[in-house]
Amino acid sequence: RPYRDCPRTQADLVRPPWRDPFAFLFIDPTGWTGFGLRAITPLLQQVRTEVLLNFMTGHISRFIDKGPRNVSASFADLFGDDSFRESWRDVKGLDREERMVETYCTRLAQAGGFRHCASAVILNPKFDRTHYHLVYATHSDDGLVAFREVERQGVTFQREQRADAQERKKAMHSGQLGLFGGRELVTRGYEDELRERYLPRAFERLDKMLETRREVRWDELVVEALGVPMISEADVKQWVKERQTQGAAEVMGLAPRARVPQWRSNHRVRKTP
Repeated sequence: RPYRDCPRTQADLVRPPWRDPFAFLFIDPTGWTGFGLRAITPLLQQVRTEVLLNFMTGHISRFIDKGPRNVSASFADLFGDDSFRESWRDVKGLDREERMVETYCTRLAQAGGFRHCASAVILNPKFDRTHYHLVYATHSDDGLVAFREVERQGVTFQREQRADAQERKKAMHSGQLGLFGGRELVTRGYEDELRERYLPRAFERLDKMLETRREVRWDELVVEALGVPMISEADVKQWVKERQTQGAAEVMGLAPRARVPQWRSNHRVRKTP
């Protein structure tokens, strides 16, 4: 597909694009060593490159702030230098975990010159805690939209699979199978708690953007919101619908029969008095 958001270089002016093929890097370690940021930077700096990386959050979170000197050195290698702890100093719980992943994403984006670096949480099958994060870096707005849409679909699948795993765990302890499967019984899970944590953050970003600029392209609003975990374009449509109902915003540029703004359609959202 056209890589429309990829930055152009002087070399593109003298040789055809296919001489710089697209590369997708998948880094899937068993821990946090062997892919230090300095070591992988030459791979990241290729013009048409995207990266999907398994960031072993659960293990990293346990050992990153303690341990022998060689363990501390391995984390400095992972993050690129030994100043990585500053962003989550005196922060605990889920806030600490988020800062940790955000710090890595920022450094990965800087190393490769990526336009976006986002993460998606993968939960422990049996417990309400993070197992690891999938970290995705891209030069493309379209790539970010696609990543968040896959994440949205994955949340539903993950909720069902975790419910089944937890039901099997209960059956092993009780020795008795439940009348229904886990997914039939689940009405609200830890995934929903995380969504309730992140959705207001995304809406706050959008409100601030619209308040500051008064009229904003739809694509810009979507990209801004998708910087928040577990947020997709569908959530941005929910936001604009709520603002329209409140009389706080209107959508510009829609076709006569269109009701909602669409990606790559030159739609705009304007703040109303």
